[in-house]
Amino acid sequence: MKTKSIRTILFAVSFALSILSASAQKNKPPKNVPPGNPPKNAPFDGGITFLVGAGMAYALKMAFDTKKKSIHNENIN
Repeated sequence: MKTKSIRTILFAVSFALSILSASAQKNKPPKNVPPGNPPKNAPFDGGITFLVGAGMAYALKMAFDTKKKSIHNENIN
């Protein structure tokens, strides 16, 4: 039980630090842009990639827990 709480805390701290470091990055504007035409940059990929990765990790965890539970139930019967 203690190991699980340590893992949870470690995951939460690493998640918070990665979010803070990602949000601290500043985008520098391109040098050769004529005035009046701002660059059309959107930080779109980073957030979606993170969400897809988190969803995949959650799905793997749920599959592992289900498999572990079914093996445990087979051993009891």
